[in-house]
Amino acid sequence: MESNTVATKRGPGRPRKVQVPQFDEQAQKERIAAADAASAKLPPVELRLLTINQVAEIFRVTRRTIENMIAADQIPSVKIRGARRFWPDDILRIAQYGT
Repeated sequence: MESNTVATKRGPGRPRKVQVPQFDEQAQKERIAAADAASAKLPPVELRLLTINQVAEIFRVTRRTIENMIAADQIPSVKIRGARRFWPDDILRIAQYGT
């Protein structure tokens, strides 16, 4: 990558030389193509989070039981604007393996 040298002021009357990289449009296109190819290999991701009531229904327990599990750090959750949500993969793992 080529660069240009530019003189800038550093304090009162003290110039400093700074290397400014040149924009390489072809390299940028190659980086974007490589990122697109890498993301195409990934499996689709389900981003829908579950609510406490949905998790309670899956485990066939009460909402309060799920709240107790959250308090005891037995079930991972995220808090979004005050509401607890759960990743489906975490719930599936707990349902299958119990951990």
